[in-house]
Amino acid sequence: MLRNNLSGALGLDWPTHPLCSRRYDQTALKVVERALDKDRSRGLVWHTQGSGKTFTMIKAAELLFKAQDAEKPTILLMIDRNELEDQMLKNLAAVGMANVAHANTMAELLRLLRQDYRGIVVSMIHKFRDMPANVNERKNIFVLIDEAHRTTGGDLGTFLMAGLRDRP
Repeated sequence: MLRNNLSGALGLDWPTHPLCSRRYDQTALKVVERALDKDRSRGLVWHTQGSGKTFTMIKAAELLFKAQDAEKPTILLMIDRNELEDQMLKNLAAVGMANVAHANTMAELLRLLRQDYRGIVVSMIHKFRDMPANVNERKNIFVLIDEAHRTTGGDLGTFLMAGLRDRP
């Protein structure tokens, strides 16, 4: 099912263009399959230190953006530390990702969401603090959060959930 869905979106002939067997590529495919499942609205990928979390997020964002079923989405890559934000931006540039915006301030994040930006947005989770409710209710906004366990359980998670539509 996943190969059929993604083959059209990516324009690949699966029998002659096999998937790369790197762990983060395989995990990213699972993330995309889960994200495009209309019956689910949340998921969790458990990684250990040094296992390729950043590359998994980048690959998942790339595949989601290219997937036809995602209908030109917005993908929020949420980070919780300055070092991780810098690392994410450098890695996105290194792999040549297009359609990347850096929400460096709370105002910039709010502007991108209100103006219905389609592409990848890199921001820090704390920029959702005091985010107004229902900033963008489009169904195809995907949020990938690095180190989510540290930040989404409290107020920041509440603002994040209030600002974006939660799929049924």
